[in-house]
Amino acid sequence: MLDSAVATLGLALLGAAVSMLVLPEPAAALSLDQLVNSVEGVVAEAGFLGPLVFILAYALATVLLVPGSLLTLGAGALFGPMLGTAVVSAASTLGASAAFLVGRYLARPAVERRIAANPKFAAVDSAIAAKGPRIVLLLRLSPLFPFTLLNYALSLTKVEFWPYVLSSWAGMLPGTVAYVSLGGVGRAAAESASGSGLDPVKLGLYIVGAVATLWVARIISQIATRALQEASDEVHAGKVLGGLHRAQQGSTASLTAGQQPAAMSTAHESKIDWYRHGLTSLTPNMTMAHTLKRLGTSLEVVPQTHAVFVKPQTVLYEMDGKARKWEMVVSHPSVAILLFHTEKKAVILVRQFRPAVYISAVKEAELAGRPKPDLTAGFTHELCAGIIDKPHLDLKGIAHEEILEECGYNVPTDRLHEVTSFISAIGISGSRQTIFAAEVDESMRVQEGGGGLVDHGEAIEVLALPVEQIESFIVDQELHKSGGILFGLVWLQAQLRQNGGRIFGSSR
Repeated sequence: MLDSAVATLGLALLGAAVSMLVLPEPAAALSLDQLVNSVEGVVAEAGFLGPLVFILAYALATVLLVPGSLLTLGAGALFGPMLGTAVVSAASTLGASAAFLVGRYLARPAVERRIAANPKFAAVDSAIAAKGPRIVLLLRLSPLFPFTLLNYALSLTKVEFWPYVLSSWAGMLPGTVAYVSLGGVGRAAAESASGSGLDPVKLGLYIVGAVATLWVARIISQIATRALQEASDEVHAGKVLGGLHRAQQGSTASLTAGQQPAAMSTAHESKIDWYRHGLTSLTPNMTMAHTLKRLGTSLEVVPQTHAVFVKPQTVLYEMDGKARKWEMVVSHPSVAILLFHTEKKAVILVRQFRPAVYISAVKEAELAGRPKPDLTAGFTHELCAGIIDKPHLDLKGIAHEEILEECGYNVPTDRLHEVTSFISAIGISGSRQTIFAAEVDESMRVQEGGGGLVDHGEAIEVLALPVEQIESFIVDQELHKSGGILFGLVWLQAQLRQNGGRIFGSSR
């Protein structure tokens, strides 16, 4: 009897594999149903060897490119949630490993032809080359890629076998638990309906557990999909910048003997005084020259499908009875702080490189027919500022942290005074910035503070602008400035005149 069932199972596997390749979807689904029924029959005949038989059948089905979702559901019905999860986890890992080895060593040309037309796998190959097992884990967690085909696609990449096996096992586990639980609910419902199994209360608890498991698996899949997209974007950007860097190296190599390419950090130091208007750097280890040395020499704009700090959206509305739309980006509100140093009689500013400002300068130069500017065109002069992204802190708390982090002054929150708020980027964002003001002196200076978070890629130079140079600084168009700093400087001048050289009167 068992021999007959095994023969039937073999024919069902072969039929399901052929149908997945050549038959339309309804016929393929019929063959899969037959396969599941055959597996159930063999497992029943095998007795205590049933789990082992199921594992081998599942692994063989995986190698033959037969989808495993129905078999996974069937495991929940056959073995229940706990044993079913263990059986399917072992079976899917064994099948994925076998398919990987077949694809890498036995059927590589056929696999290459099968996946050549799929652009997703081209991105996967690039990402795995850079990120390795982490990408395999994310691919297994994400529902974007078919399980059986992914096994073969990964066999063509540079990932090593054992990291592939471990990452695959871990990544497939949440989906395995979810599908097996769902199959177990079907079994419990059938037993409850027949009067030979669970009572309705226990069945209800069973269903709630399965739904919760599916919900958690869905959340994990969504997180993995976003992380996978981020990794793909990073790899793409890296390849673009790498190509630009290699091209630049080629052009450097072609220089004649004795010629040297101009260094970005010194290209304009002899032409432009970046410390005019009495500007003094308060962070000697984080000057503009230091930042330029840290920056690479190539920048490129690449499409982005996932953003962290800004979210592109389209606003749909009506005007004059007609449907209208407006493109915008949702961005964080922010705080900015005007700091007046009472001992230096100077305003504390920050200077940093802004990639978006540089790209805009490049496009502006192209439209005007001017040469491409160097990286100094991307530096801006701003108030100390930061986005509002800490729910546990109020605006003054966030402002206090930003001052300490960027400028190195420990200003108590009761010394911060709100000046006003305004709407920035009104055409595309409309986010609000709240401006605070405070007086500081050297007693508030923290030795290790200032300069921003270097490990986060920040490079902030802290500057002191003498108050008598404010007007010449404002009208100097060669020094890029934010709108907030222009308002703040004009407001400061009025306050100093009104309060005899201080920001606030004696009542404050």
